Amino acid sequence: MKNGLRAYGLSLIALVSLVLPALADPAPVAKDIPEKMPWTLREHYTFCGEALRLDYAKDNAEWRIKIFQEDSETSRMNPNLVLRGVNFSIDINNGPVLTNEVLGQAGETTMLREPYTCDVLGEGTTYAVQFAPHEGLTVQHSMITMRRWNFIRLVIKITNQSDAPVEIRKISPIIIPSDSFPSLTENAAISTSALSFEDGKPVLTGAGPVNSVRLHDPARQVSLLIGFLPSTQASCEFKKYPTGSPLEGIFECTYSSPAVIPAGGTLETDPVSIGYGIDPEIMDAQYLYLLQNFSTPKSGK
Repeated sequence: MKNGLRAYGLSLIALVSLVLPALADPAPVAKDIPEKMPWTLREHYTFCGEALRLDYAKDNAEWRIKIFQEDSETSRMNPNLVLRGVNFSIDINNGPVLTNEVLGQAGETTMLREPYTCDVLGEGTTYAVQFAPHEGLTVQHSMITMRRWNFIRLVIKITNQSDAPVEIRKISPIIIPSDSFPSLTENAAISTSALSFEDGKPVLTGAGPVNSVRLHDPARQVSLLIGFLPSTQASCEFKKYPTGSPLEGIFECTYSSPAVIPAGGTLETDPVSIGYGIDPEIMDAQYLYLLQNFSTPKSGK
């Protein structure tokens, strides 16, 4: 069943259980951020996925996932949340950490919407938040929906508008804060998987750096899958926090040597696939298909 969507006012989602690497305390960000407006006052898109909805905010590209409810004052003010606000960050080598909140305060953002076509996946639509220039960089955060597929692809593109090269140490396209999964039932199943390549073909395993996370809570009709589609030389890994749910942590693209963006050049993150609301087996099959068609092993692997 294809993803529907609704321009509205704007959110996300997520195999073999294993011990996940823990994160150190996050690096300091560029500056203090004022309190955000409530979602009811924020311009956003809402994407449909069966019983779930994903809200995507124009002001800073934050997103969340909620259970569908008929429109009412109660549902608008107190939505039945599955996943609270999800963020991103960019670590400049020997420089500041640019979060979506910092970038959102740099100036007025622009919400772009344009057709997307892919030989493998067919037609879709790109929804993107274009941030105002900051620290010599212009950042575009995109969510790509497909007409015939039940997932969203998330990509971040950085353009260097300065006159000198800029080095990027790490990009975290998805940051899931602590206490982001309210109201999970006792039968909710949480799992993770690692990614390896055998004869050049992707294989999901239970050993190695975590590449994807999954949640299935049948009592609430909740199914989520978030997973990297590695395609560059970055090291892509999900790292959980020292405490809390195994689903809470950071999806990181880390460069062994800082990625250099020349003046006028661009850098794109490895895409992240977000599946939500559909049958978990279908969601897994679609994710594996994406890996087979878009992911490649790193050199020397």
